[in-house]
Amino acid sequence: CVCTEVFEHVPDDTLGFSEIHRVLRPGGVLVLTVPLHGFAQTRERARLVDGRVNRLLPAEFHDDPIRGPGTALVYRDYGTDLSARLKSAGFHEVRFVVPPEQAWWGFGRTVVLAKKSP
Repeated sequence: CVCTEVFEHVPDDTLGFSEIHRVLRPGGVLVLTVPLHGFAQTRERARLVDGRVNRLLPAEFHDDPIRGPGTALVYRDYGTDLSARLKSAGFHEVRFVVPPEQAWWGFGRTVVLAKKSP
């Protein structure tokens, strides 16, 4: 399963990670990219409570190719605890693959690989 630049916009990422883990075959891999920040603990920016967005920090938005610039609410800023968050969803092994400084495609985002037990 490949998820690129989306999970920071998912209101309940724990449920999302658990669902991906559930549908992957044994030994399957989640390939994930999200903006990673340097802090240890993921920072929750907003929560969805009873169908309403509860903002915990000033709102941050990313561009959405369908709805337009600045329309995708950021629910969290991921820290280095992302590995533990994925393991708590059931993934057996989590690796961070850091591309070289000058990746040939010009992007250079860290890729997270989370593997389900065989």
